[in-house]
Amino acid sequence: MKNFFFIALLSMLMSGCVVKQENNISENPVNPIKKNSSKDSSVNVSKNSEKEYEGICSLNSNENIFRDCSNPDTVYWVNDATGKLKDIYEKYHSYKNFYGAVMVKFKGELIPTEIYKYKEKYPRTLVVKEVIDVQKKNFKNTCIKYDFWALGNEPNWSLQISQSENLIELIDNSENKIYNFFYEEPKNESGIIIYTAHNKIQRISIDIFVKKEKCSDTMSDTVYDYSAEVKLSSGKIFKGCAIKGK
Repeated sequence: MKNFFFIALLSMLMSGCVVKQENNISENPVNPIKKNSSKDSSVNVSKNSEKEYEGICSLNSNENIFRDCSNPDTVYWVNDATGKLKDIYEKYHSYKNFYGAVMVKFKGELIPTEIYKYKEKYPRTLVVKEVIDVQKKNFKNTCIKYDFWALGNEPNWSLQISQSENLIELIDNSENKIYNFFYEEPKNESGIIIYTAHNKIQRISIDIFVKKEKCSDTMSDTVYDYSAEVKLSSGKIFKGCAIKGK
């Protein structure tokens, strides 16, 4: 009888040990799986990948910057690893221009800015790996909002006014000159929109008068909704038509 109770007690103790071991085995493999999956996901998130970008780019003696069409409020520093983008840019801006921009499409990689003096203003850099397309910026291809874009002939000229880009840019093709000004808020006088700005470096001022009225291009049959007149402090006057930005 004693042997029977002893055997029964021994069986219960052994079965209890087995259950405890089985529980430990079933729980342990879960934790390693969680660690591996979280490690893999962190690698995927932090990994930079090459992708296609499109926007406006300025490569000049002051700065190399890019403004993405998909996110125009963000400006990136540019590192042209191909060397081709700079060459094409200079063909479009063969005469001195500190702020000239082109429309570009390229494949590149986004990385933290390494050049110390640009880190604060441009914390991220786009490394250009492949140039796909470069075009001179105009009112048809730009993806950045503008206030007005004016055009004229005799002489041939164009004018961009853009609060988004913080610029007023007059291009006088007849003399191969570009006049750049920081954007200034306009005033309205008797239905005429007036922009006034001054460039301290070029030592020149500009007055722009935009009026809502039908305006015809002298070189084509195109009719615009606005007329434009531009006066430089040097005495030169430009007359033409204007396109209002959307």
